[in-house]
Amino acid sequence: MPEGVFNTPNAEYVREFVEGRAFLRAVISLPQETFTSSKASVKSSILFLQKFSQNEQNEFNSIVEKHTKELKQKHKETLDKLESIINYRKAKGEKSAKYNANDKAKAKKELKELESNIKKQAFKRTKIDFDYPIFMAEPEFVGITSTGEMGENVKNELLDSYEVHKDENGKVLEKILEQKGILSHFREFLQEYNIQWNQ
Repeated sequence: MPEGVFNTPNAEYVREFVEGRAFLRAVISLPQETFTSSKASVKSSILFLQKFSQNEQNEFNSIVEKHTKELKQKHKETLDKLESIINYRKAKGEKSAKYNANDKAKAKKELKELESNIKKQAFKRTKIDFDYPIFMAEPEFVGITSTGEMGENVKNELLDSYEVHKDENGKVLEKILEQKGILSHFREFLQEYNIQWNQ
């Protein structure tokens, strides 16, 4: 995904949609040149998601509901005041109206903003309570150059790298692990935190 989805304000609804339905298991930030040969210069990341089970979804939703109720209670006086302005009708015998159309329009706008803010704050608080580990990595090399070259001679930190010993006929005699790749580190992360992942 383009990294703008991870951090720009206009993509906030995408992040909320995802975070409210799935675990972010891993974010792997790719080098700028990964897709240059395809004429794409956007910085991208690989995002690994794991959909909530029904129980996990229920737990997440109940935490959101708890924080929403708390915040509505905190702002009850303001919410009630704005609702009363919006629903106000001039009573018989009342000389002049307490609130006019402009007052009602202003109250509607303020109520919408306050409810939106409550929703955002409840979601932020839920993310703090519904805490879990996320694997993150930022490789320099991912098996492709800016000119599109791939193959054995192109460095790839996503996979394990080996020192290979061959005989004079090219038959592999021995492979010695030189460096663990990100995939191996991710598997260790899953094991460490006892995360079930269909591999």
